[in-house]
Amino acid sequence: MIQLTETLLNPEVTRRGLLITGGRPPSPPLIDQARQCCHFTLCADSGAACLFRMGIFPDLIIGDMDSLAPDIYAELQKSHCQTVVLPTEKDYTDTQVALEWLFDHDYEEVVLLGGTGSRWDHSAGNGFLLTGFGRRNKPIVMWDAVNAMRYISPGHYRVPASDHRLSLVPTDDAGIGLSLSGLYYPLEGADVPFGQSLLISNEFSEPYASIELMRGDAWLFVSRDA
Repeated sequence: MIQLTETLLNPEVTRRGLLITGGRPPSPPLIDQARQCCHFTLCADSGAACLFRMGIFPDLIIGDMDSLAPDIYAELQKSHCQTVVLPTEKDYTDTQVALEWLFDHDYEEVVLLGGTGSRWDHSAGNGFLLTGFGRRNKPIVMWDAVNAMRYISPGHYRVPASDHRLSLVPTDDAGIGLSLSGLYYPLEGADVPFGQSLLISNEFSEPYASIELMRGDAWLFVSRDA
């Protein structure tokens, strides 16, 4: 069984990285919360602006620097902040390259901030990065002010109750098989096809929700209304 936290982290992880990327800027309290549970802070391109405005310098910046304001980039260079500059024309996003760097440097889990925003293509692409990396046993948890999202594969998971709603979205085109307990809408040995909304917005009814995923993979969310 994998016991997750309210924010869907695996508490057994001893080496966790933080990646701040260039979507909707995370709030200073959310950044502080993430930094407290992470051991290294990497920014992808304009994600560095959030930290700069808080007077914080990241451990590393990766990106083509096309969306980071020139004056902020100049100040970061003056601070001797370590930087990896990527070409503007490349096959993968700055976010994916930064994630690969963290896992290549033995971080066991990554918290991703700024992964959603006004660009739906980037938001959807970042969601599926959770699936792509997760299928390689490289877990990512994406946070914003009101949501936490994690990819899960077959196994037994427990999530502590909170005032958030719990949702699952199948990401396997063959659907998923699962059982749910500790929730207002329990299920036992249910088959849920891909592309269905059956598992959206469940409520906690006991101190812990239990998710037994027997087949397929999915996105797990805990969310509250803004």
